[in-house]
Amino acid sequence: MKKIILTLFQVLVVSACTSEEGKLKQLAIDSATQQFRSELKEEISKGVSEKLNLQATAVDIVTKRTEFEVLKSEVRGKDADVEVLAKTIPAKVKTSLIEIIARLDPRKERNLNVSDAIDLISQQMGISSDERATLVYRFKFKNKGSWQKQESP
Repeated sequence: MKKIILTLFQVLVVSACTSEEGKLKQLAIDSATQQFRSELKEEISKGVSEKLNLQATAVDIVTKRTEFEVLKSEVRGKDADVEVLAKTIPAKVKTSLIEIIARLDPRKERNLNVSDAIDLISQQMGISSDERATLVYRFKFKNKGSWQKQESP
């Protein structure tokens, strides 16, 4: 009977740790996604002063084509450091897309299929669909009842 109770206790402890680790990793991926979107939006808006709907569409599509995964998660008590890898479209494809959006006649803005444009640019440049640019995001978290991202100094 003691063995059964001890085993159940160990299972509960392990599942609680796994649950907390899963929450931390998801929070890190969400933080990386948000930071990626913010940086991409800023980059596109520098190259394209108008066409806000097309800018938003480009940010959404490039973000959807970006894969985020936790590279490293190090928990020390109530503190944690997490690194997230983002695999996204190559920089030269992104630059060409921004140039195309900037030159596009505003009346034809609704006709541009951003997803197709990315595929065509990649094809024209001879870039395979597997080729990706990588970015690494590093975050610090503190557990104050739940994990919270700490702002960089």
